[in-house]
Amino acid sequence: GDVLDRVSESIDPTMGTGTVAYVGLENIEGNSGRLVGDVQADYSGIKSLKSKFAVGDVLYGKLRPNLNKVYLALMSGVCSTDIFVFRAKNSIDPRFASAVMRSPQFNDEVVKGLGGAQLPRVGFEYLKDLTIPLPPLAIQQEIVEEIESYQKIIDGARQVVENYQPRIDVQPDWPVLPLGQIADVQLGKMLDQIKHKKGVMLPYIRNVSVRWGTIEIHDLPQMYFEEDELDRFGVQSGDVLVCEGGEPGRAAVWDGRIPNIKYQKAIHRVRFLVPFAPEMLVFLLQEMAQSGVLIGWLSGTTIKHLTLESFKRLP
Repeated sequence: GDVLDRVSESIDPTMGTGTVAYVGLENIEGNSGRLVGDVQADYSGIKSLKSKFAVGDVLYGKLRPNLNKVYLALMSGVCSTDIFVFRAKNSIDPRFASAVMRSPQFNDEVVKGLGGAQLPRVGFEYLKDLTIPLPPLAIQQEIVEEIESYQKIIDGARQVVENYQPRIDVQPDWPVLPLGQIADVQLGKMLDQIKHKKGVMLPYIRNVSVRWGTIEIHDLPQMYFEEDELDRFGVQSGDVLVCEGGEPGRAAVWDGRIPNIKYQKAIHRVRFLVPFAPEMLVFLLQEMAQSGVLIGWLSGTTIKHLTLESFKRLP
């Protein structure tokens, strides 16, 4: 509270015309602070009061703050009221403030002050009393420059991974069998917060968590799993997780880094019953997606899906 001011200016979207940058919680990537998705929206499509923010403001997600969604605004716009808007005072560089508020140490302190069982939130009165380190501005800027240099390396590596195009030359003498004959293929659990209120709360992998060749774990949500669901919806090291919708076929191998992890219905879990390198399935699906062959295995006219029945028949 001593280095950041809370911005409480709001706007009624019915009074606006044209388009505006609208940032929801879903547009802020957890831990990285990157803005994802299309944030340009028509005022006519925005419902209820929203908070205004300006360039250099720090946007902090107060709903489920364990997801660690902190964004340094590079443009002005409006945002969800589930997001606090902070403006840096003269004693702190806003880039430094956003980096500190995104740090694991700060997030650990925030989580201690959560309220609400079903939709945990952090209150402003608790947040404003948390302490952060405050070196001189020159030192803050040096720290920020070092962080940004590392981020450029990370972004470059991410681009290399996303643009990698594998190729598998299938030999004519290799046996060809449907996937369902050599692997157990199952869909995950459907999320229903009203119906599912018993069991143990466990993290689960969502469709958006599965990227080509990797699974992001920085913002995993949780839901209840009952005793008879623990094995059925469990994920083991070596399982292949494949998107059923969104970008059908997008896949990665789970490496077992988190115990007791589960997965949701929009994902196929492939567990091989015979000796088989799971990475081969990921490479095959990526090649099929990039060549356009996979489209023939999908159903749906506007929104495409890789159904369980179709996926099991995949040779």
